[in-house]
Amino acid sequence: MRMNPRFIHAFGNPPPMEPLSNVRQNVSGLLKVVEQREKTANEVAFAVLNKQQEATKQAGAAVNEMLSQAVEMSRQLAAGQLDVRA
Repeated sequence: MRMNPRFIHAFGNPPPMEPLSNVRQNVSGLLKVVEQREKTANEVAFAVLNKQQEATKQAGAAVNEMLSQAVEMSRQLAAGQLDVRA
């Protein structure tokens, strides 16, 4: 294939083409890197979700405890067992 002389003059000679096997190896290597990064991102996402779930469970447990205390106080007030006068 003959190159346009203006192209050669403006941009220099084109780089030599790599053999197809080298290109396949490079693409394969890049795909492995991308796969590993996606795996790491997924692991981080799952760890964050687990922490959020644990925090939600703890918050729910705290709310349940406060509600049970409020119910118990209401029972004691109704039974006259609790005096709230200042």
